Amino acid sequence: MSPKNEDYGPGLAPALFLAVLTFFIGVLLGTASMVSREVRVLNRNTNLDDLEPGTVYHIKGDRLRAAAWEAKEQAIISGLNGTLSLTESELNQWSLRRLRIEAPANPDDDSGWMDKLEITATPLDFRIVDDQLLISAELTMPGILGNRGFLYQAKGNLVNESGNLTFVPLEGTLGCAPLGQIPGIKDFLFESVVSLYLSTEPGKWLPDTLSQIKSASITGDQLVLSRN
Repeated sequence: MSPKNEDYGPGLAPALFLAVLTFFIGVLLGTASMVSREVRVLNRNTNLDDLEPGTVYHIKGDRLRAAAWEAKEQAIISGLNGTLSLTESELNQWSLRRLRIEAPANPDDDSGWMDKLEITATPLDFRIVDDQLLISAELTMPGILGNRGFLYQAKGNLVNESGNLTFVPLEGTLGCAPLGQIPGIKDFLFESVVSLYLSTEPGKWLPDTLSQIKSASITGDQLVLSRN
């Protein structure tokens, strides 16, 4: 009589499952660590060539007082005709006045998942970098992490897609994690952050207004919007 085959171990499948699970846990922990890592804040005179490759840094956009932003906002709301130029300072003055988010006190059942997490953000910071627009904001979750903030940055272009002017992020970071480099995740992350500002006054009129603007381009140190 031949000896029966005996099972001397748990088999290959559980070992593979454990290896995959360990890998994903490691990725999640590593990503969480990079997200929570503080981003270096630099001034405009910093020599960026001296930074180590892969360094994540933040330089705030110009916020010098610019009074013309109100008249330009009204021109856009009433129906932009021709072209309109916006400086970095005007974009940031507008954001400081208009894009202040009030955290929902008691999110209802119809609110988005971002509201239920009580995620809020500072007014957007705009910076013109070469021929692209860099948008950033500090995100906080007061109900979970108190005053701990995470800096979100996205660099990209305003592009006309199917008749709608849309900001297309090309790269970005959350904290020091390059999540904005990953296809799918970068768009989801950007749209999730932008949705926070829908509760502001511009959130009511800006989406429809952008559909009336034909193109946007960076000329020198200004964002130029064109309707015709």
